[in-house]
Amino acid sequence: TMTPSGAGQGMMPAGNTGGPGMAGMPGNNAGNTGTGGIPGQPEPGGMAPLPEPGGPNPGVGEIIFTEIMYNPKGSDQASEWFEIHNLTNRPLSLEDCVISDETGEVTAGELVLEPGVGRASFAVFARSADAQVLANITVDGVFEFALNNNSDRLTLKCGGVVIDVVDYDIDFNANEGNANFPLTDGFSISLDPNHQTAQGNDNGRNWCIARKTFIE
Repeated sequence: TMTPSGAGQGMMPAGNTGGPGMAGMPGNNAGNTGTGGIPGQPEPGGMAPLPEPGGPNPGVGEIIFTEIMYNPKGSDQASEWFEIHNLTNRPLSLEDCVISDETGEVTAGELVLEPGVGRASFAVFARSADAQVLANITVDGVFEFALNNNSDRLTLKCGGVVIDVVDYDIDFNANEGNANFPLTDGFSISLDPNHQTAQGNDNGRNWCIARKTFIE
């Protein structure tokens, strides 16, 4: 089993820095390659430069998506969430950053993600800020778009530059073991800490399912 770090941590409170053990590595295919967005490319028609190393905003691949709850038990409207993580050794500001899926977006606000593996290096965005609904996880931002259960694309852009993209794609017509990303109901999926890169989280093989139901 694997134990990732994270703010969401599957079923653990936000104050812990260790995550849940993971139930194996589902998926026999290479997974989605995230071709819908190219990190480092400005939006069409835009001329946004890459952030300078050491600057207040993240560079390409310096903040990535590490955990997603796309199909919780109970109300999706209240209980969906995702987690992002600062991979660098310096604080990174999200002040000029936007997170989106294929139907909506949310501004990241004035958050600063600290370096390291502690709680402050992660941020959780959820459909609700209700700590009771989210098993006492601290929510850093609230989004209104819905995370699709079969496939969706999460994109982090800062200053118009794509920092990270995750295309999770579940093949409901195939054997569950052959799905690109883990098929789950009531569990979050977490990125293997050994593959925490902007390229690593494109591959469904690098995502695992939390051991326990997050929300009953």
